[in-house]
Amino acid sequence: MLVKNEFMVPGFRFSLNEFGVEMAHAYLYTRPNDGHNRPAGYVEDVFVEEAYRGKGYEEQIVDAVIAEARKQRCHTLVANPGDPSLEKLYARLGFTKRGIECRMDF
Repeated sequence: MLVKNEFMVPGFRFSLNEFGVEMAHAYLYTRPNDGHNRPAGYVEDVFVEEAYRGKGYEEQIVDAVIAEARKQRCHTLVANPGDPSLEKLYARLGFTKRGIECRMDF
């Protein structure tokens, strides 16, 4: 018998703001994982406004996501960069490339 259970995925939205302008944002979503007693974390929608790129805001916002994933006791943090510059950022921050995604295990 197939059983379908629907549930809302908890998450957090991070943003960097200056003078009422959002310069960057990113999301952390967490979900239960039957194979672990701790949730899995997913980095999504890392974005820096064009005028603020190249100033370290990407790293700052992803660092905040990593810190929150640790706080939420995630066993892993997964990112799907989709962009070579984000892939390089994730590598600098300690993620390892696994197929099409980057991953950090805690």
